Amino acid sequence: MKTVILNGADYNGDKTDQICEMFAEACGSNGCEVEMLTLRDMEIADCMGEFNCWIKTPGKCMTADEGQRIPQLLFQSHTVVMVTPITYGGHSYHLKKALDRIIPFVSPDFTIRDGEVHHKKRYERHPNFIAMGTLPEEDQEQEKAFRNTIRRQAVNMDGPTHLDSVILEGQSTDEVREEIQKLLREVGVVQ
Repeated sequence: MKTVILNGADYNGDKTDQICEMFAEACGSNGCEVEMLTLRDMEIADCMGEFNCWIKTPGKCMTADEGQRIPQLLFQSHTVVMVTPITYGGHSYHLKKALDRIIPFVSPDFTIRDGEVHHKKRYERHPNFIAMGTLPEEDQEQEKAFRNTIRRQAVNMDGPTHLDSVILEGQSTDEVREEIQKLLREVGVVQ
């Protein structure tokens, strides 16, 4: 079983880095293969929005950089974990840029699911998605916006399970580890 962790931290030493390490430790100690991508350290260009990944090179972005690896890793994984500081109710610039580059993961064709129009699956199997955001202090408005954004993205990605969580920077390491264990149990990564 493979877990891919997308680290959306803005700077080295961010609480997000610590949480990613805790996810990696929890997955690895349960026999999972773990690959962590620290997005701020990768050369990932912005999506050009030309949709060649749908038309000219189906399933593959034409921009030759490290961003091409991200959809490939998603195809191969059981679970994708995204950890990010919550920025204006959304995710960090680094994670947003990476998520924009996974457009090849979905089909340009549409279908109706639960009364809504969504992209069709390009591939038979899609991974589970876990998103964890961090906030310096409680902010219900930002938390609500983050959870809504993540849930809408997860619906488009059409994985079997999608979970979201918000951690406050002042929470203890034990509380964070407990939340991580709970999320990983729900997707079957840990017992």
